[in-house]
Amino acid sequence: MEGGLKRKFWRAAGQRFTDAESLLRERRYIGAVYLTGYAIECSLKALILACTPIREQTTLVKGDFLRRGHSFEHLKELLKQRNQHMPQAVYEAFSGVNWWSRNLRCEVGLGSVRRAWDHLEAAKQIMDWVENRL
Repeated sequence: MEGGLKRKFWRAAGQRFTDAESLLRERRYIGAVYLTGYAIECSLKALILACTPIREQTTLVKGDFLRRGHSFEHLKELLKQRNQHMPQAVYEAFSGVNWWSRNLRCEVGLGSVRRAWDHLEAAKQIMDWVENRL
């Protein structure tokens, strides 16, 4: 894996996923879901950057990623534009996490254990696919 920005986003994805696992063990389910969403987001951004010429990466990060980079649908469209087609299993994993929003940062309470585990499993599947593409 070459490229500083790509590497940065991939490392951030791994760290957010590990943080989410810790929160899940502590029964902090909303926080776990929130961070698995960010892990997915960062992993998709790493793959997008891997498929983007280096000279265009900074503009992409400072522009598009800031404006619309929290939308899984938008990130999936950017991947599609770069000929990164997801297998059916990854599309199905997204069906379980498409409801994620960075607005979860304002939620209170513990959340649902089932939803948190499902989100974590879907994130793992998506991130495994990304890792194999990097």
